[in-house]
Amino acid sequence: MTWLAARRASGCGSLGLGSSGLGGIAAVFDVMLYERVDVCRRLRDRSEAVVYRCWRTHYVVQSADRIRLPVTASELMDHGLRRWELFREEAPDERSASFPTLEGAIQAFDEEFENVWD
Repeated sequence: MTWLAARRASGCGSLGLGSSGLGGIAAVFDVMLYERVDVCRRLRDRSEAVVYRCWRTHYVVQSADRIRLPVTASELMDHGLRRWELFREEAPDERSASFPTLEGAIQAFDEEFENVWD
């Protein structure tokens, strides 16, 4: 008997993923799963872009990184490390409000932090 079959037989429940797969967030035995979503905005001068670091829990923007050309590998690595530090410190849906759409989450994030990108 597999581990999952044993969990189900013992009454501990299923993965909670439903028929549609992850669907963004799923409860797996008291552990939340989050789907990572990066959304990029190209700025008008094309020497800069913004990467919104989002999580699908509905949708939450955790942070936004401004990337300027020329970009280095170490800068990209630093952005990635910060993303995981924030994730580890606090659940994304505890840090920021969640929204049913990515667009809504990004708009609220930009308004909260008074971001004007162009």
